[in-house]
Amino acid sequence: MRLKAFVVAAAMAVLPTLSQAATYTLTFVDDGTDVVATGVGTFDLTGLPFDGLVSVQPYVHPNSGDFMTGAQDFSMQAYAVTLTSPQPWGSGTPVLASSGSGDSVAFWTGGRLFLSQSYATGDALLSIATWNNHSLASLGLSVGTQSYSFGNNTFNMVFTDSAAAPVPLPASVALLLAGLGGLGALRSARG
Repeated sequence: MRLKAFVVAAAMAVLPTLSQAATYTLTFVDDGTDVVATGVGTFDLTGLPFDGLVSVQPYVHPNSGDFMTGAQDFSMQAYAVTLTSPQPWGSGTPVLASSGSGDSVAFWTGGRLFLSQSYATGDALLSIATWNNHSLASLGLSVGTQSYSFGNNTFNMVFTDSAAAPVPLPASVALLLAGLGGLGALRSARG
């Protein structure tokens, strides 16, 4: 019985270290007259060496594979990362965002991840930046998807040239309403 309790306790101690990779996804959407970038997810800082502080405001630099979304941050923590297949996201030069809100997140494919000093591993992030009167093309961004891995993290970049289309109301709704109307008429006729 003691051996069984020991095995269960050992398994419970090891299981948290076997968690899946943290995932952060940043989506750039060409939304009419603006480009909006929204980042959602988490990072796992375990094993990522701290590499100083930096001040950054929201921007994108497709040719070098750099961005910052969220509110301007004057003291973001830098972490050195080794990336799988780093590559630029297009041919554009640096362009400052018109606005940024939410959590501060910056990434350089040259090997740096930047997060707010208050960020702790596993904290949920929501980061937004908007480039008014721009398109993906004017920013020099290429439509497509790229993924990077470093440490226990997966970082996805999505570039799409249109916002999700509104979902049309299915024709079955009209059929449902007609059926309900028929049931109401039937009930009135009986009553």
